[in-house]
Amino acid sequence: MELRGLKALAAAAPSDRIVIAWSDTGIERLRFDRPETAEIASMERAGRLRQTYAPDLAGYPYAVLLDAQGRACARWARPVTPKALTAMRRTCDRRVP
Repeated sequence: MELRGLKALAAAAPSDRIVIAWSDTGIERLRFDRPETAEIASMERAGRLRQTYAPDLAGYPYAVLLDAQGRACARWARPVTPKALTAMRRTCDRRVP
């Protein structure tokens, strides 16, 4: 679902970088529009990201939003939509000291 809506996600977060940490091989065979601000993490990097930001992850889909210091400030355990991204951003903004 997120891949189909990737353009809309990027538009909802124009100054943010979107990293797709895929958990299965084969994403390179999928055809989808990838905005300039979106990147596909290698399987190795995806594993490191999961271990760092979501070690207790029980399933997918799952998203983590990082603050300017690289700390996880919002987590989302459902498909990410532009509306969800806005909610995650509000959560992060409330946590700013």
